[in-house]
Amino acid sequence: MLPFSITLSRFVFFAFLTSHGCVFGYDGVGDNHGVVHGSIRETNAATVKPMITKLVHPVAGNELVHIQRKISSGESYKDMKDGIHDRRLEVWTQRGFDIDGEAAADGFGSSVSVSYDGRIIAIGAPLNDAGVVNVNNNRGHVRVYSWNNTNYVQRGADINGEAANDRFGTSVSISYDGNTFAAGAPRNNGIAINNTNTGHVRVFTWNNSHYVQRGSDIDGEADFDFSGTSLSISGDGLLLAIGAPLNDGNGSNSGHVRVYIWNGTAHVQRGIDIDGEAANDLFGTSVSLSYAGDVLAVGAPFNDPGGNNNRGHVRVFTWNNSHYVQRGSDIDGVANTERSGTSTSISGDGLVLAIGAPFNDGNGTNSGHVRVYIWNSTTNTYVKRGNDLKGKAAFEEFGTSVSLSYRGYALTVGAPINGTDVKGRVRVYTWDGMQYIQKGRDILGGANGGLIWKVSFTISHWPSRGNRGTCE
Repeated sequence: MLPFSITLSRFVFFAFLTSHGCVFGYDGVGDNHGVVHGSIRETNAATVKPMITKLVHPVAGNELVHIQRKISSGESYKDMKDGIHDRRLEVWTQRGFDIDGEAAADGFGSSVSVSYDGRIIAIGAPLNDAGVVNVNNNRGHVRVYSWNNTNYVQRGADINGEAANDRFGTSVSISYDGNTFAAGAPRNNGIAINNTNTGHVRVFTWNNSHYVQRGSDIDGEADFDFSGTSLSISGDGLLLAIGAPLNDGNGSNSGHVRVYIWNGTAHVQRGIDIDGEAANDLFGTSVSLSYAGDVLAVGAPFNDPGGNNNRGHVRVFTWNNSHYVQRGSDIDGVANTERSGTSTSISGDGLVLAIGAPFNDGNGTNSGHVRVYIWNSTTNTYVKRGNDLKGKAAFEEFGTSVSLSYRGYALTVGAPINGTDVKGRVRVYTWDGMQYIQKGRDILGGANGGLIWKVSFTISHWPSRGNRGTCE
């Protein structure tokens, strides 16, 4: 199975942070329908007796964050009034009802993207059969939901893939305001009769009643490109980066990325193709655009830097008004077969970069790790920020997905297997000036367990670093 393949064994898990809390989900409770949860922050700490304190949300004003204080032996705790608390005791609780997939084996939750304020969510179900009963056609669909202050409710109708086996919804990415989103169908066969798995991407905009397609399909270049395996849209929804990891532009399966811009009439390519370094790199397995779209990060998890087997690497590019040029050197993986670049996320301002290497063995076989870098404009290099964030157990595959907030002060990381516990989990981290520190307890997957092949999530903006309990 290809590492980016959305052929699922059982479960998919995702999570994302918003200014009001966290939303997470997993594909299936025994039947692969898929389910999505929402949560708000809730803090447990040691006090004399249980109590609930309500704090006005520092941005929303009329929304409340609940601080629950409980007796906990052996833990020290300073009062919230001085802004110091033990983050290990924080937990995440569900926000709204589960958001379930339409039918068994839909793979609902394989991809997810959230608007800036966390109120609009696009969710892909690439194995959905588009309403065809008793036919396993894997056309795929995307559903969009909006928060009505009580629950997430569907916004508009289902958006179905074009043809059988397209797996539309393998990737999704939504704009800042949630009114524009793109979705990939990497197994679509394009416009030519004999094309196979060229892949394509479609872009949709909200017209106050439903999402309508903007422009024509953006087709891959050649057969078996699997274009649309990954994608990322800019904050204003005008720029779009599309990964085609099996493109042969620089050797078999070297991979490439194309960037497009909406000119008011059509999506036109911006600059030239960005090709992988060598054959079998699968460059474009992951892509991430900054808010303005002028900075682009691309992962090639099967790259062999210095002849080292499948260490993987990430390259970052910036727009110079004519094409995207590489910024700094390759950011290579540190160990053979760790597949660094399986996931990547660049902060909205384009300065901070998170890279997942889910098959790193730093804390046991395939425990996985994540590294964060920040751009130093004086030395023109990416400098490592804090220590490695490591998976906690063998076979956890921590780092299968990563997502950074706008300024890179908050980070979420997915661990889809977690050793013998196959429910999967997500961990949230915040930057304290020296390290990324876990915020709250692990967010666990479904109660019934089941193997999780892929983790996907996205993080939205935490509005102000200066307000207690929030960060960007």
